[in-house]
Amino acid sequence: MVGLVGPNGSGKSSLLRALYRSMKPRSGIVKVDEVNVWDDLSPRSAARIIGVVGQEHSSDFSFSVREVVATGRTPHHSAFSRLGEIDRDIVSAALARTGMRGFESRLFAELSGGEKQRVMLARAIAQQPSVLVLDEPTNHLDIRAQLELMELVIELGTTTVVAIHELALAAAYCDYVCLLSEGAVVSSGPTAEVLTEDLLSEVFGVQVHLGTHPLTGRPLLSFAPPLLPTKEAVS
Repeated sequence: MVGLVGPNGSGKSSLLRALYRSMKPRSGIVKVDEVNVWDDLSPRSAARIIGVVGQEHSSDFSFSVREVVATGRTPHHSAFSRLGEIDRDIVSAALARTGMRGFESRLFAELSGGEKQRVMLARAIAQQPSVLVLDEPTNHLDIRAQLELMELVIELGTTTVVAIHELALAAAYCDYVCLLSEGAVVSSGPTAEVLTEDLLSEVFGVQVHLGTHPLTGRPLLSFAPPLLPTKEAVS
């Protein structure tokens, strides 16, 4: 799991859009498994290898949960072909993998935020991609739903690129991190080498403490407002 972290407006979502063919970069090359995503793949071909879970999901879907997840099979078929038995089995497996079995007939619009995220993740899994792209997947989720989603993604074992707002989750779950600021890469590499107190303090302008979670043993980040200059320093 590769995490993209940085302040709002640093370029996380833009970088992801370049990866999944939503916004063509003016320069540079985007490759997945040494294949040029923009020059060598059609949108349909790219959708077969890159599964995407975006930030926002329309609440106007008049589709059932199963119908939404089934759209993940679209890149594997022509425009007017119907899903076969193999596709239906793949959809069922994706629903089971995300804990959404039993919700198949529910309307997507009626689900909670956490349930909607699981459905969209199931849709991406149904694509059978080699890479998952997640844009702020834990936004608007409560703490339990955030942790459950991250654990689920880890268990999938699929290469994942995730733009994530919660630095504590990035520290706990990401193998590698790319730290962005004002559209540029500040640092990129193994999580422990990038999410340091000094770097994060510099980029985010806050006090940072890096410790170890007493329950999980994973890295634990905590934050405090920036130190204000004392009266003596001002004078």
